[in-house]
Amino acid sequence: MHGEFEPWVEFFLQGVYEVARQATDTAKAITALRERDRTRLVEVLNKGAGTGLAVFEELFKLPVISVNQAAKIGGVTYAPANALIAKLESLGILQEITGRGRNRLFMYGEYFRLLQDDPTAENEKPL
Repeated sequence: MHGEFEPWVEFFLQGVYEVARQATDTAKAITALRERDRTRLVEVLNKGAGTGLAVFEELFKLPVISVNQAAKIGGVTYAPANALIAKLESLGILQEITGRGRNRLFMYGEYFRLLQDDPTAENEKPL
């Protein structure tokens, strides 16, 4: 029985390493995505950047959003929130996911995928 625990400890530590590496890689990918999309948004919005950035930053807490939610977050009425959502959609930041004309929902798809996937699965490195 002596020494039989070592393979289990090694197995456990390998698992800890993999989870930590994946979390670090995902965090780096999210940071890069946030900076890239934030920069693009500021370039496009000009004067409306304040409201746009408030809505954009909220997408990292709530990656699915409606126009009414965007209006509330941005402190604007429906029309400017709808125009903002359209700009985010034209930039490829948001995608409409309901297929409806009314009560539409939009998802920050690339961010959502990063939360679900391991962005480095093909770059596995042993301990």
